[in-house]
Order: sequence, then structure tokens, then C-alpha cells
Amino acid sequence: MIDEMKKKINKLIDKSLRFHHRDIHGELNSMKIRAQVKSKWYYVFWGIATISVVAGQIYVGSGYRQMSNSFMNYIESK
Repeated sequence: MIDEMKKKINKLIDKSLRFHHRDIHGELNSMKIRAQVKSKWYYVFWGIATISVVAGQIYVGSGYRQMSNSFMNYIESK
């Protein structure tokens, strides 16, 4: 099956450039190349990773704000 797909892809590549990209897309779609299937754990992992990054940014930002306020209070008291 892989050899058959390689032959079809090579045939598409060998076609003249006079064909519009829709022709190539149509032929690729007709080959029915299977899409990558992701498990639910893929989405769980990236969801947790995204939440962790956002939470870290909020934590660092609030710490920077506290440090800035403390510094400004120190400068104003002198």
C-alpha cells in the first residue's frame, strides 16, 4: 500500500506545473491518506501544559508587581 501511495505521489510531482493546485489537492484527497489520530491524553497533556504556563506567567507578574510596589515605597520613604 505504501509503494502504491509513493507511486501516486511521484506521479503528482511529475505532472506539469500548468495544473492548478486544486487538481493536486483533489488527487491527494482521492488517495484518502489517513489523518493522525490523537488520544484524549494528548489533549489532556497540552491542556495542563497551557494552564501551567499561564499560571506561571500570572505568578511571575504578581511577584514583579509586589517588588515594584515595595521598591517605590522604599524610594518614596527616603
